[in-house]
Amino acid sequence: MTERVLLLRFHSLGDVILATALIPPLALHADRAVHVLTEAKFAAVFAGNPAIERIWIREDIVSEAAVADLGRFHRVIDLQGTASARAIARRLGPRRGIRTRSLARRWVVLTGGRWLQPDIPHAVERYAEAAELADVVKEGQSAPEVFVTPEEQVEYTREFPDLSGSRSHRRVALLTGASRRSKEYPRTSFLAVGRQLEAAGHEVLWVEGPDQEHGESVGRVVRTSLGTLKAVLSEIDLAITSDSGPMHLVTALGRPTLALFGSSVRALGFWPLGKHSEVLEVDGLGCRPCGVHGRNRCRRGDWACLLGLTPEQVVMTASRMLGVGT
Repeated sequence: MTERVLLLRFHSLGDVILATALIPPLALHADRAVHVLTEAKFAAVFAGNPAIERIWIREDIVSEAAVADLGRFHRVIDLQGTASARAIARRLGPRRGIRTRSLARRWVVLTGGRWLQPDIPHAVERYAEAAELADVVKEGQSAPEVFVTPEEQVEYTREFPDLSGSRSHRRVALLTGASRRSKEYPRTSFLAVGRQLEAAGHEVLWVEGPDQEHGESVGRVVRTSLGTLKAVLSEIDLAITSDSGPMHLVTALGRPTLALFGSSVRALGFWPLGKHSEVLEVDGLGCRPCGVHGRNRCRRGDWACLLGLTPEQVVMTASRMLGVGT
């Protein structure tokens, strides 16, 4: 009999993307069918994944009849861990939940990692614990991965015909925006980075979220759906990004990624995974991290964690990653 497994993660974008690392090992057995339950706006993360039997939408689960349509599962892996997620999971089958390490992460914020720093595994490893796959993930046999569907490729060609053809320059995407200001590389600094890259002969994409405040930009502005964005980012040579959901998207597409960490620190367990990923950050600031999820104000008032990452430093690192001058 086929074992039905449900992977449940509603939001947010980065967490949903990281959850894709569990799909290949979960689907390893031929007699196991992997289903996913997520929010509609994140369904594109799982679209095109050949190991997924079916994608279910959270917004459709609004009644007992809708829950019954999903049927019973042999295992429900609840990576959301909220009260509403637990309630849904328990109605669908035996539930396995995630350990958030919330107290340990708060300790890192309180001490700045200066003493008795707890060992907080990466989020993917914590997800693997819930799925009883910790050994597989620790051995590096699984990593987040997303796929571009044929339909998304067609939409990309239709929406951005100037990008989807042949090109002679290296393409660098600046993934602007983040959930909190202390995680968001400043627009003025990104502008300086983009101009320097253009002056060096690179093609620059300025990527903005649909709800992001618009302003001055450089290069080709990309503002599109999640599915089409996958296709756009799958063809870049390098992404330069704040600590954000799109950071995890571009690494899951296997593209080289330079992550600019302001208040974020790797000790909290959300650094970008990927063979070609690097993190650039200001060391020696006792105020880092100022919060588990970042903040919209700077207690010091000088935003040293972000402004200390100069455009010149960013461009120098990016040029090395692009292989310029080597």
